[in-house]
Amino acid sequence: MRDDMYKDTADDPRLEQGKVDDLNGLDSVVAHLDRYIAEYLRLGVSSSLQLTSGQLLEVIDWARSVNNDVNVEPPQDSELDFFKSGLLEELIQIPSNVFEEVEFPDGQTRYLPMRPEMWEAGLDRFETQLLKTLKKQKMDPQEPLDLSLFDRK
Repeated sequence: MRDDMYKDTADDPRLEQGKVDDLNGLDSVVAHLDRYIAEYLRLGVSSSLQLTSGQLLEVIDWARSVNNDVNVEPPQDSELDFFKSGLLEELIQIPSNVFEEVEFPDGQTRYLPMRPEMWEAGLDRFETQLLKTLKKQKMDPQEPLDLSLFDRK
């Protein structure tokens, strides 16, 4: 799905690394996820739509699947299903709108769309942080999410 964004970057030094070790980049992905998810969930609250942590984790899994070129067709049976599907659409746009600063062997610095590996690692980190916070705060996975969870510093 996203391979076409990289067709002109065969000399991209990020491709040689084969792993994600840019912690600042991961923190940036998590910050974007926090911001986008919080904004979206706030819109839902104004429409009496709230997600549980389990439902949010389901959407994160869908985003991970889309990143891995798996066709995801969320159910569309209820207002809440449409809400979750809308959040998925918002999330899968993030990688094409977030750029990594990359220094090439010729010394030039270019801004390139986030690699799928970085996006997946960011989703993983976001999920891990969310699960730790939920466990620490002993939150019920069936209760609506507290939006303050996304006010991380």
